[in-house]
Amino acid sequence: MAARGAPLAERLVCLIPLSCWPRRKGVLDGDDSLGGKILDQLNLFFGEGTNLLTNKQIELVETFADERAAEPDVEIINAVKPGMATIPGAMLLCASSPHARRGALWEAYRKHFGQDGDPVLVWQAATRDMNATVPQGYIDAHYADDPAKAAAEYGAQFRTDVETFISREVVEAAVVAGRHELPRVPGVLYTGATDPSGGSNDSMTLSIDHVETDAAGVRRSVLDVVREVRPPFSPDAVVAEFSALLKSYGISRVIGDRYGGMWPRERFAVHGIEYVVADKTASDFYLELLPVLNSGRAELLDHQRLVAQLCHLERSAARSGKEHIGHAPNAHDDVINAAAIAMVSALAVPAYQESPGVYGVFVGEVYNEIREHFRSVY
Repeated sequence: MAARGAPLAERLVCLIPLSCWPRRKGVLDGDDSLGGKILDQLNLFFGEGTNLLTNKQIELVETFADERAAEPDVEIINAVKPGMATIPGAMLLCASSPHARRGALWEAYRKHFGQDGDPVLVWQAATRDMNATVPQGYIDAHYADDPAKAAAEYGAQFRTDVETFISREVVEAAVVAGRHELPRVPGVLYTGATDPSGGSNDSMTLSIDHVETDAAGVRRSVLDVVREVRPPFSPDAVVAEFSALLKSYGISRVIGDRYGGMWPRERFAVHGIEYVVADKTASDFYLELLPVLNSGRAELLDHQRLVAQLCHLERSAARSGKEHIGHAPNAHDDVINAAAIAMVSALAVPAYQESPGVYGVFVGEVYNEIREHFRSVY
């Protein structure tokens, strides 16, 4: 590396597995926040005292990395750039293990890699090229276990087996702008789903959905409620809160995954709610939700984290050959998981099992007797 401030390039993008970088002890001891880690790496490369990020910018970095932005990686870079304005010869250093062929890292690689005279230098190197102390046998074992993942993590290669699950345009078309929650309407059958959590690492989420049928008999899945409680929290307190909300919509059973064994079933039962274990995986629910969204048969709430998590889902092929849908490494899908279970499960209820009031539900310009109850909300 050149000395601090040297005009090597306006921007240096490193496709280097982060596992080969030593963590500097004592620079920001005890600060494990994303902002702290970024400052730690700046100090590692440019020397003690480097301070390109203000406290406000570190806050922005934390916010955008928290899945609330449409493109968190792009927004993180945009948050850092203003700090370079008053530093002569400032250089922006971006380093990451490659993943899918999208986002800020892929765009930088696609536009600037191998371009003579380009002000943006893209540096691509495998783990052993950067840190020869990493045993080759360790890397070989990972290649044997999962070649595609190892090629990205240790070979600095973008993955060709991972692609975006759904386009942002399709998701945004399903979002009803300004609609954050719908009240209960008498005569409507509601379906509830939850993604439970122990309260330490992941959020615990709840979604409520109902189905509307138009004059042509097309059934539409309408999301009514999205709730997320982020850690740390008391699981029992959240179960009590969610149970009360479910009852307010006339729901006596909630659908969830197998997380926690008997714990979710026992705790919801205490509050009079039956916890039903889903017979599908999260990936299965996402795959069934896709045609509903693509065909315009879904109405989503205007909820940032719901939209962001849905747009960031990835499609990949498991070693068995089966298609898998899930979140990217270090990302989350707690909110969209509960929503997908509720929306797909609601549509799975045969129309003849729905309450009589549901037959009067229409969409579009057709008279809708249920929406008349809360016309002002729409």
